[in-house]
Amino acid sequence: MREVSAEYYQLTPCVGRCSTVYGDEVCRGCRRVFNEITDWNQLDLDCRARIWRRLERQLERVLRPKLVVLDKLALRRQAQLKQIKLDGQQPVWVWVYRILRHLALQPEPLEHYAIEVSLPWANWPFEQMLAHIEDELYRMAEYELMQGSNNKTRQEHGTN
Repeated sequence: MREVSAEYYQLTPCVGRCSTVYGDEVCRGCRRVFNEITDWNQLDLDCRARIWRRLERQLERVLRPKLVVLDKLALRRQAQLKQIKLDGQQPVWVWVYRILRHLALQPEPLEHYAIEVSLPWANWPFEQMLAHIEDELYRMAEYELMQGSNNKTRQEHGTN
């Protein structure tokens, strides 16, 4: 398990694209649920860490089958050159996602970041692949929210 400082978990996962204000239960920007967003400043460090780890796992589960990081140092150097802020404590899949979001606004080949697209995704246009990734992340977050609600209901009624 990687070493992560308490300061890392203090940071908000917010990416400034909150969709809960439009009625979504799960934010399409950061994939947190409404109460995780509104209560963030009151949450203890353990709760924040659990939320961060869940978001990181979601990214890895969606991105790993589609993309290969060929050289982590080259990826980081190119990100620095393009002024994409990466936190050294974050897993590489968080970096990859930040780069994908950057490339949606300022397109250039993924190869510049030492990232290779796996088959069959290599044949997809970048915009279509990114839209699919975003949709898959959102559906995963919704599913986990639903599973959490089902587990809570079972616990409240004493059934498993």
